[in-house]
Amino acid sequence: MSEAYPTPSWDSVLASTHGMGVLVHGAYEAGAPNADTIIDFQFSDDREIQGGDVSAWVGVAGDRITMGVYDPSSGTPVEVRRLATNVALPANKIYTLRVGYSMTLPAGAIFRIIYTSVGVTAPEITANILTWLQGTGV
Repeated sequence: MSEAYPTPSWDSVLASTHGMGVLVHGAYEAGAPNADTIIDFQFSDDREIQGGDVSAWVGVAGDRITMGVYDPSSGTPVEVRRLATNVALPANKIYTLRVGYSMTLPAGAIFRIIYTSVGVTAPEITANILTWLQGTGV
């Protein structure tokens, strides 16, 4: 009788084939009411990004997020790839972006989350992204 082996996940391929380790990066921002709040992640080495989540305490229905990759080489960061546009967030819930593949973020590039608040109270915003890099992730 033969055993069925599970299809390898992208996680296991990155770990076993490419010698990469996972590292989660988090950020917190005190948002502005009825305004945009920008959260930037920028790394000095190449990263594989595989997803993440954004949440806000005191968020209201109608708040939304936009995510993209930016090139800062011209001084003012310029968007080079849009990942999500005006994604509606339910009040006080977590929005999770998880994909079955990874996106390479070159060293120095910015992974930007723009949280747009429509409420009258400042939201407390957290963002976590799942990254992979060469080595153990330490």
